[in-house]
Amino acid sequence: NVLKLKLEQLLTALVDTETSQRGFLLTQDSLFLEPYRGAYDRAKDLLAVIDSLTPPTEYDQAKFNALKTFVEVKFGTFNHPIARFNDPESTPAMRKNYLVHAKTTMDSIRYYLRDIENRAGEMLTIREEENRTYTFLTPLYAVLLMVFSIGILVFSYERILQQLKRTKKLLFRLKKLNNKLKQNNYQLELSNRELEQFTYIASHDLKEPLRKIMTYTSLVLHEKNS
Repeated sequence: NVLKLKLEQLLTALVDTETSQRGFLLTQDSLFLEPYRGAYDRAKDLLAVIDSLTPPTEYDQAKFNALKTFVEVKFGTFNHPIARFNDPESTPAMRKNYLVHAKTTMDSIRYYLRDIENRAGEMLTIREEENRTYTFLTPLYAVLLMVFSIGILVFSYERILQQLKRTKKLLFRLKKLNNKLKQNNYQLELSNRELEQFTYIASHDLKEPLRKIMTYTSLVLHEKNS
């Protein structure tokens, strides 16, 4: 759209230049040359913008270069018909030839402007078609993405629940093993206490006969000595 707008502005500037030239040639009034002043600079600025918006393909660049060349010719030969038109040696046929040449240049400019504008229209149609396609597909992709995201959330939730159940089972088994280990430890402590008591009693029972033997042995030795 911007490219088409700049092309129209360039054509308007050139038409104003053409009109000012013809008006001056017919009336010899310099007021008709007012639109020409600054027109070349405006045209150069517009050409720079058009160049930046033109696709970098070989075909499009060739069309733009041709348009730029004819615009340069148009402004470069602007004063030539004016100088020749007032030349006493110029014949009506020569003057007509100058105007025809200027018209031919302008027609060539219009041709390339229309060609570039048509290409811009084609590009615009393609972009609009792509935009409609994306406009149609974007909600569909959004819905699919939402469904996929919900599926992932549900799957993740199920996996988390399964993991929690497994964790609870493992904790329950661990508690049972801990309780069983505590019971075994308690039984082991009881067994150790009973063993200690048995050892103490057995030791006491074994020492008593030995003391009696030692006592009787002492008595026997005492009587023998006496």
